[in-house]
Amino acid sequence: MDWSSGLLLIISCLPAAAWVLAAAARSPGCPTMARCGAIDVPYPFSLDPQCAIHAGFWLNCSTAADGATTLLDKNSEVTKISVEDGKAWFKTPISRQCYDSTSGDMFYNNAWVNYTTEPYVLSADDNKIIVLGCNSMAYMLSDSVSIRLSVLCLCTTCPNQTRSAPS
Repeated sequence: MDWSSGLLLIISCLPAAAWVLAAAARSPGCPTMARCGAIDVPYPFSLDPQCAIHAGFWLNCSTAADGATTLLDKNSEVTKISVEDGKAWFKTPISRQCYDSTSGDMFYNNAWVNYTTEPYVLSADDNKIIVLGCNSMAYMLSDSVSIRLSVLCLCTTCPNQTRSAPS
């Protein structure tokens, strides 16, 4: 999957108090901090499946032929983890639907990220939906925190818009 034009998705991993309890439950011999390229990977996350507090916190550090490293969970690229804030930042694909006026064809590249089996919750405070262009729609849905946000933009009614999830 090409992450070069991704969108950041910020998710809450655990309430702050749970991080303290998680550190006490760490398996013997497992590090409290690992590193993948320039990204710190603090416990309860781990690059070793035996050391992560839960299967959803096991991350994969991948090195490309050019030496570039990428930190991945099952669904997305991880760009930052903050134990103190109880958040992780994920880079997700961007959806596009483009009309080719020459051929009359539509190009569809619909992105979908599913975290229903992961121990994560979408952050209602930190995520934004951005709509560019006319006759466009974008939405974000999360049952776990009841985020249901959409933006519809018609050529006659709006310029480019940005909406944040309600608090």
